[in-house]
Amino acid sequence: MSDRPSVGLIFDLDNTLVASQIDFAAMRAAVFDVLQEAGISVTDAQRRWPVGRLAELARGSDASDDSYERIWQLIEHYEVEGMKKATLEEGARRVTETLAAQGYPLAIVTNNSRASALAILQAFDLTDPFRVILAREDVPRLKPAPDGLLMAMQHLGKPERSFMIGDAWLDGVAAQAAEARFVAVGDFRQGPMPCPVWAHIDRLPELLDLDWWRD
Repeated sequence: MSDRPSVGLIFDLDNTLVASQIDFAAMRAAVFDVLQEAGISVTDAQRRWPVGRLAELARGSDASDDSYERIWQLIEHYEVEGMKKATLEEGARRVTETLAAQGYPLAIVTNNSRASALAILQAFDLTDPFRVILAREDVPRLKPAPDGLLMAMQHLGKPERSFMIGDAWLDGVAAQAAEARFVAVGDFRQGPMPCPVWAHIDRLPELLDLDWWRD
């Protein structure tokens, strides 16, 4: 691979490497309840925001209670409960171990807490292929901001080509902002901020068939 551009691969966690069974609908409803109780109005456009961004509405608000902290406690509660029921996505270990053995540096960037991310990865013995695992405590801004991807690229040695592999529009938008290519996994749907898709695969093993050097 020395005569070709260097390639780095960055993975999302939920519904990409593991099926975590997080009840995102219940999580969002609980967050909206806290915002409503605090008297913080939410526009129709804001209701489509990721929960991490919704939490920021409570930061520095005039609410008299600890709404911001309560929201993050709720988010972590749903993450932990969802991780208890998690299953490994088909081919996740074989694919990541194979890619790492082929010389591709791998990273994970997740909006989940570090504790929940490491717990599930360790439970499935899935940490070894990755040079770095970046969770929400590790980055200034969460996806769809590009901060985590840019940090991961640094850890991977600033590859000439970087790819974000994930199932959500957050991953694709972050990839575009970080000037990385986006590989969509599974039942991907464009969100409120459309993004280009370099490749769309149904199952992780298809990653092994991709030509990382095509335009």
